[in-house]
Amino acid sequence: MNVLKRLALKNLKMNKKRTISTVIGIILSTALICGTATLVTSFQKTLVQNAINETGYYHLKLEGLNQEEIKDVKANRDIKDIYEVERIGYGKLDRITK
Repeated sequence: MNVLKRLALKNLKMNKKRTISTVIGIILSTALICGTATLVTSFQKTLVQNAINETGYYHLKLEGLNQEEIKDVKANRDIKDIYEVERIGYGKLDRITK
């Protein structure tokens, strides 16, 4: 091991320009990888936040529940918040103008 260490150090000292350029290349490639990973992570978090802002923040959406099932859901102690939407009806549009 000692022989290999001496040989490596001797070659590093003999080829200083190549050694410096290799070290700079390693530093730049590491910075590029870190920068790309940061950019991707930031873009992903932006997309998630945009989806939350547009559609709302919920973990579960239940449709078609009757009043008894809604009471059971409200009584569950593991549920923090609940939001109810009731469809009353619809209005028919005879003519749409632009």
